[in-house]
Amino acid sequence: MYLSVAVLSGTVICAASQARVSVPDATIDALALERGTDQARLNALVSILRITPERRGAPVVAAIEREARRMLKVYRDGRYNSEAERQTSSDYAAGLVLALGQSRRPEDIPLLVEFSGFGTMGTDAVAGYGESAVPALVKRARGGRGDLEQRAGAIFSLAEISRRAFAGTSPALSMASQAEIGALATELLERQLTFVDVVVITELALATHRPELRTELERLANNLDPWTMRGLVDAERITQSQHLIQVMMMRSP
Repeated sequence: MYLSVAVLSGTVICAASQARVSVPDATIDALALERGTDQARLNALVSILRITPERRGAPVVAAIEREARRMLKVYRDGRYNSEAERQTSSDYAAGLVLALGQSRRPEDIPLLVEFSGFGTMGTDAVAGYGESAVPALVKRARGGRGDLEQRAGAIFSLAEISRRAFAGTSPALSMASQAEIGALATELLERQLTFVDVVVITELALATHRPELRTELERLANNLDPWTMRGLVDAERITQSQHLIQVMMMRSP
């Protein structure tokens, strides 16, 4: 039995089936994927998710990509007629991200980076590419601060890639990628730390396992000077941020 589970915005899609699924059925589902209501498209997608990624075929994969691009625009627009419509749209987008990530096509990485800010499913999908996704994620994390969700998603994804590589649950990162991620973490921690993104930057710094970054986090967690030197002077928010850093450090010894 092949099992697929997608999670985005607290929604779970579960598709399971016996192994016997014919390729012609998948082609039919690919056509249905781009027609009708979101519910009809979701039903077609659930059928596709019952098929192992290597058996879906080029027409299906191409349809998934086109629909993912369409749903990215829908998500950014954020206009729905009802909560039920929003939920169905969320389910559908989650399933598309899952299916897109399962294909493991390098050309899908830029699109998955765009989805990295939409929750756990987006982060997991792009992190699954490991080292191949590092350059695009670093570029997004260094990009403009206009879209904080996408920037935060890219940083979280890099942290997840680093954690998996360190834990041995995914291939080890090259020295070049480790250096690139470490340089980004240092840059963010030293020059771009704000009260808004203290959690994601701390997450990345801890995931690198670099002693000098942990030392800097300890300074931030226990002293006021590192904050005021960065131009951050709100005492209440500093205290809140220090508590967050302390908790995160205890969870990542």
